[in-house]
Amino acid sequence: MKVIFFQDYKKTGKRGEVANVKDGFARNYLIPQKIAVPYSTGNLKRFNMEKASIEKRERKLIENEEQLVGKLDGVEITFKAKVHDENILYGSISEKQIVEELEKSGFKIDKDHVMLDEHIKTTGNFPVIVKLKFGKEAQIKVHVLNEDESGQRKEEEKREEESS
Repeated sequence: MKVIFFQDYKKTGKRGEVANVKDGFARNYLIPQKIAVPYSTGNLKRFNMEKASIEKRERKLIENEEQLVGKLDGVEITFKAKVHDENILYGSISEKQIVEELEKSGFKIDKDHVMLDEHIKTTGNFPVIVKLKFGKEAQIKVHVLNEDESGQRKEEEKREEESS
């Protein structure tokens, strides 16, 4: 069966392509999911009319994404965590926690856009790539500090003041 793809779908077809697919796949999956429509001159005209508005919408999204990348690039966020031997965290810092911290700073980002090879499990400074939908990337800095260091420093300062 010939279909027109309204969305990109894996290895089968890209938006706007006309492709031959198995009848059952088209009728049972692609068409009900609104990924594709059966090929006809009417559906082709409909797609071409919608294509202009879709492209306009995508241009606006790309523009917004470029602005977001400009604001996001170089942002620094800090986490305080409990640490045991050799600055190893009891837990870890995940993509979800990074997204939550970015949301507190006013950035709305999906956790799938945060590129971590593995969760952060030690204290230190880590560069993290945020890759957005249209391929734009920003690099943020994640600082992980020992939660107890700040408390220990305050106690040491109090002792020094008392001894003076």
